[in-house]
Amino acid sequence: MDQNPISTGLYAAPLGEDADREFRRLVALVVDDSTSLRKMLVLMLKKWNFDVLEASDGDEALKICTSREIDFVISDWMMPGMSGPELCRAVRALDRKNYIYFILLTSKSGKNEVAAGLDAGADDFLVKPTDIGELHARLRAGQRLVRMQDDLVDKNRRISEAFDRLNALYEGIERDLRAASKLQKSLIPDRQTRCGPVPIGIAYQPSGHVGGDLVGFFQVSDSRIAAYAIDVSGHGVSSALMTARLSNFFTPQHLDENIAIRRLPNGEYHPRDPSSIARELNERLQDEADNDQYFTMLFADVNLDTGMVRFCQAGHPNPLVIRRKGDVEFFGEGGPPIGLMPDMAYETDVLHLVPGDRFMIYSDGITECEDPKGEMLENEGLAEILVRHPCMGEKAILDHVVKDLAAFSGNEKFADDISALIFTMP
Repeated sequence: MDQNPISTGLYAAPLGEDADREFRRLVALVVDDSTSLRKMLVLMLKKWNFDVLEASDGDEALKICTSREIDFVISDWMMPGMSGPELCRAVRALDRKNYIYFILLTSKSGKNEVAAGLDAGADDFLVKPTDIGELHARLRAGQRLVRMQDDLVDKNRRISEAFDRLNALYEGIERDLRAASKLQKSLIPDRQTRCGPVPIGIAYQPSGHVGGDLVGFFQVSDSRIAAYAIDVSGHGVSSALMTARLSNFFTPQHLDENIAIRRLPNGEYHPRDPSSIARELNERLQDEADNDQYFTMLFADVNLDTGMVRFCQAGHPNPLVIRRKGDVEFFGEGGPPIGLMPDMAYETDVLHLVPGDRFMIYSDGITECEDPKGEMLENEGLAEILVRHPCMGEKAILDHVVKDLAAFSGNEKFADDISALIFTMP
């Protein structure tokens, strides 16, 4: 047997960028029924810095592989009882986290023998008598594979741990978003309700857990009610926080704090001009240097005695009226959103209602909803939906709008928030 000089350790020679890294000592199992050959191999492996175990047959080797962490198996092909290839198959069948590099020692070098060994799962072969230099080289090649496998296992472990941490964070965020969704929905009135003598229907469907839409109303006096719709730029938590803040400006519980109302000297409440509300909100947002959000708004002051509706359209879709005979009319000239630029001009427009007319305000998630071809619904499509469902209650009309919108888009989950408010003039 060739007794070529042997290096002082398997880890001594640098392996590229891994040269300065510290690695665990690898464990090799020598399996041979020849005591002298087994002892020679054990001696060499220890010199090459392996921790070495030995077995005289396949059964003993399999027990060791089952109970110990093994990196290499160097096994004779021909042994009493279990052969080398049979041992290899049994080792491959074990449920182990680490990969075992299997080298077969054989006096056979024919193609059929090599194919049989590979089919059994062997990684490499050495022909007896074993050349020490060749064995050393084969072990170094196997060492690289084992180290790569160690690195892969470690990376998978770290990825799994990171995933578990992310999953825990995600579950926490999900809980927070569900709580935020409940809180935001509490800001929206019931889907079928009343404001004094006026029956009102509400639709609200955010595109995510929380949204940037807000609709609401409040009673100013026996003869005056107000309705509003707001659509904050963007989606998600930041938009939802803005809607929560804006809802406080229109609180029906504390009219003295309501930005849309002024108190007269006689103690009565009177609605402000809608355009002045838009201007004040715009100024307040301009005063906040760290605020980069804006929103659209439709605010309407409704006189129940005269049927006159004063409204300000600040970048929001056109309000519409479903006349009692079924015709649909859109009103308004547009106007700039609130919060984009200082000193913006806002106008108050007027329309008139008669008993039985229905007044509707809504977000652009409805008219800008797209079908599978990318075509938007727009005002004409909304009017077609509304005329298909006459003589229904307020909630039922909006339910049909949402249902028809889903059919139009081909998806019940909308890309933008959906909100609307409709009431019938008494």
